[in-house]
Amino acid sequence: MWGYSQMKMRFLPCFLVLAACLPLRAQQPQTPAGKLTVDWAVPESPAFTVLGLTPQTVTRPSSSQQLATTLLNGIDQNGNFQSGIALDLQPYMLWYGHTVSYAKYRDSRATRFLSRAQLSVGSSKGATGDDKSARVALGLRLTLLDKGDPYLNAATNVCLANAGTSAIAAADPVPAPAASQSDKDAYTARMMAAYAPLERVCREKHQREYRRTGWNNSSLVIGGAPSWISTTGTTSDLKWNGAGVWTSYAYGFEGIPGLEDSSQLILHYRFRNKEQLPDPNQTGKFLEQDSHVFGARWRFGTADATGSLEYVFLHRDILGSRTDNSSRLSAAFERIETGNIWFSFSFGTERGRADGANRAFVLTSFNWGFNRKEE
Repeated sequence: MWGYSQMKMRFLPCFLVLAACLPLRAQQPQTPAGKLTVDWAVPESPAFTVLGLTPQTVTRPSSSQQLATTLLNGIDQNGNFQSGIALDLQPYMLWYGHTVSYAKYRDSRATRFLSRAQLSVGSSKGATGDDKSARVALGLRLTLLDKGDPYLNAATNVCLANAGTSAIAAADPVPAPAASQSDKDAYTARMMAAYAPLERVCREKHQREYRRTGWNNSSLVIGGAPSWISTTGTTSDLKWNGAGVWTSYAYGFEGIPGLEDSSQLILHYRFRNKEQLPDPNQTGKFLEQDSHVFGARWRFGTADATGSLEYVFLHRDILGSRTDNSSRLSAAFERIETGNIWFSFSFGTERGRADGANRAFVLTSFNWGFNRKEE
């Protein structure tokens, strides 16, 4: 009787010949996750959040843009005119999003975590006699939950998978392993030529339909930012101005007819320490305070235009002075103007301040978002 080694030696050549004649297993074409961008409203800048210069106090935790800028003007909550600029970016998605496949993004939590991280730098300058200070902040925002992630849409995944299957069928025959490299390259070229228009249809539908239905989906973020201040307004006098941490949770009413595509409820908490603010009772003097902010915001509208109403409770511990509890009511409107440029307008007032300095405020901003798009 033959031993195992004799049988293996006798039939191995047959297996090799058979394998050389079998076609390669066709691989599904891959779409980079960075192609599946959606131009939603540009979220509030983490740097402006810690400086207290976002049009709304309760910041929304929506998906970030790969690159965004914010220009801000208006009267802040302390009654002083402010102008400022912020720059925000998603470093990983901006630089590597065009190389990370949709499948890799979907299956790797680490890739998703890095892709969603947002860095920010912002500065503001007072323009009145009561506040000539200049402020600078660096911010980091991390997304822990994002049901509106434009790079993680199940319907788009199915569409791309079907497009890949159709492209493979259109590119037949699949070359055998022994085929020449030119034959293999020709097959790949046929498959990608068939895949490109089908993929484009999937992406256009994704950007159109998912933008309409996913703008208000549930999400959760945490953020933090250190800050510096120059009370004289000159950069040479910049000094430490404390830091802030915050979290925002947005509920998108998923599965509730009439609300799931039109409303969003946001809950927000923020702690800020060693913040220096102009003393409303002494021109040119500053007070140092720690503060806690608890707020809720209701957004309503569409992916192109939203209104919002906000209530905020503020607890301030003013160094060497008093504890102050007050509230803030505000309303805001935001809409897309052209391209991915957004205009935001908010107004409101404070109530219940112990020093009686309840002030109205009006802030406007222009936000521009950029997502790297490739054909």
